[in-house]
Amino acid sequence: MKFFTSQIYLKSLKNSLVIASASTLLISPIGLFIVSVTRKQNRTRGIVKILTSMPLVFSSYVFCIALIYIYGRAGIVNYVLGAWGLSFPVNLLYSITGIIFANVLFFLPYFIIPLFSAFEELDPRIEEAAESLGSTGIHKFAKVIFPQILHGFLTGALTTFILVFSQISVVLALGAGRTYTLTYLLFAQYEGFQFGMANVIAVISIGVTVLVTASFHVILRSVWRGK
Repeated sequence: MKFFTSQIYLKSLKNSLVIASASTLLISPIGLFIVSVTRKQNRTRGIVKILTSMPLVFSSYVFCIALIYIYGRAGIVNYVLGAWGLSFPVNLLYSITGIIFANVLFFLPYFIIPLFSAFEELDPRIEEAAESLGSTGIHKFAKVIFPQILHGFLTGALTTFILVFSQISVVLALGAGRTYTLTYLLFAQYEGFQFGMANVIAVISIGVTVLVTASFHVILRSVWRGK
């Protein structure tokens, strides 16, 4: 009752869903474009895999600290822009927009990896048959290729959403104590020894994750049946 009658708790739930959804919606087309362009270029594909796997070897908190050194008040970007009398809007970094920006950069590999795997499973004969029948460009991608890799696309989107929804490091680093999410309040409640409300927040977070996962699995099953 306390959770669903408190504006702070409800706003934290809304912020978590908005950040996770917006990050996933931005990552999906970016990742799809990168993989689609590089999938037939072995050397470029190898470079992309290396570059996109770099965030996997260190924590998101370290990644956010690097962003602060780049885009912060005394960061590299402001140092360069200062030569022309300009400055990067720092408030943009310490906001929901900045959190989403950091999530897009950090969690992009988690979307790209399953998508690369889906493209590698794609039968080239299907693509060649489509080209022989006159299907090229966007039509070929939309009608022939994308339906074949849709399972990888959905898997990457689900993985991204869950990871963004459950992360806390980015919010701690860039939320500046003003952007509340479920994981942030969960951390704060445990720090304040409010274990009862912390357990409530944890159960609600798990419930959202299970609901989203179940929805994606229903879609994935329909995709596999369609194939």
